Amino acid sequence: MAGKLDREVEFQNVVESSNDYNEEVPTFSEAFKTFANVMELESKEDYEGQQKQVRADIRLKIRYREDITEESRFIYKDRTYDIVSIQELGKRDALLILGNIRVIPS
Repeated sequence: MAGKLDREVEFQNVVESSNDYNEEVPTFSEAFKTFANVMELESKEDYEGQQKQVRADIRLKIRYREDITEESRFIYKDRTYDIVSIQELGKRDALLILGNIRVIPS
């Protein structure tokens, strides 16, 4: 698997911070960078796993980690993606992560 992990991806996790009114607001902070096998999908593809069906723009395969959740997000090629699914491959060998491009409301 190591030879195929050739694209750098940055993962970000949600952290709580305070705004000017001392209200807690969620923000994202860099958690780590890692190398991944990346497959950009030409059109949204359907995946069935963990008893749910999701549509995805991109698929990543990385070494197993415990610090990624579906609340995390990742950046690849200056694009930000929301995580829609995380599946464990093998027994803590790797993770298959499906993501969708983050749409910023105008």
